Amino acid sequence: MTGSKDARSHFLHDRFRFVDQTKRALSGIGDTVIARVPQLRQSATCELQHAIADIYYLWFRTGDRSCQISYHRNNEFTDAAFHWDECELFSFRADDNEQLADVLKRWLCDRAMPSTMRTEFPWLSIGDLADYYEKGDPVEGEFIKSWDWMQQFYEDDSFPMKEAVLTLIAQLRNAGYDRKLRAGQSLWSLIVSRSRRHGLRADQPCVHFWFREGVMDVRVFVRDRHEAEEIRGATIALSAPVEAALRQLAAQPVD
Repeated sequence: MTGSKDARSHFLHDRFRFVDQTKRALSGIGDTVIARVPQLRQSATCELQHAIADIYYLWFRTGDRSCQISYHRNNEFTDAAFHWDECELFSFRADDNEQLADVLKRWLCDRAMPSTMRTEFPWLSIGDLADYYEKGDPVEGEFIKSWDWMQQFYEDDSFPMKEAVLTLIAQLRNAGYDRKLRAGQSLWSLIVSRSRRHGLRADQPCVHFWFREGVMDVRVFVRDRHEAEEIRGATIALSAPVEAALRQLAAQPVD
């Protein structure tokens, strides 16, 4: 067959139903939920986004709320992830398109609050991060959850300094830094910053805790992101120099 690449693609798509199966399925879901909830046409945008190969995402967006619908691996049904300000607050396996449409309506069209969603859809698993969004403290909530994840990470029995680092994390949290800083890790090291989102950029200030042989090296990137102030061989504890560095970091704007 001769002709342009686009023409050949359309020919294959039209003639063979197994071509673009994921794309077809997600398009069908979009049509189904909009038919059930026509308000979605006015309240939200619907976009089928191509990632790579046969991986597609169906997005519904309105203002600061959105829903991403996709197939995960070879699952028969889609996963629907619901976001507020680009942060995922809850998700579920969408095996019933009418049910999915009802949740989309309440989340996107009616802008129902998470507490209301819990009541109306008791089968939804909506974590406590959503409560921070509802009361207007999303950054604090995201920071606190990041410390919860780091606490779970360092509970790994294969980490030889587990107890000392968990004690340090408890000290930092008791001092209120879990409400002011985001916690993350690189290998076994702990990194705290004022980054709004997970994934530290090279230009963002941070304090980096390296754990080795029962002590820690602390590298402070606040004044100059390319030159670190260092505290070497320190006891794994919240000391006065460490607290001074953290206070300096906490004074930086959230970025």
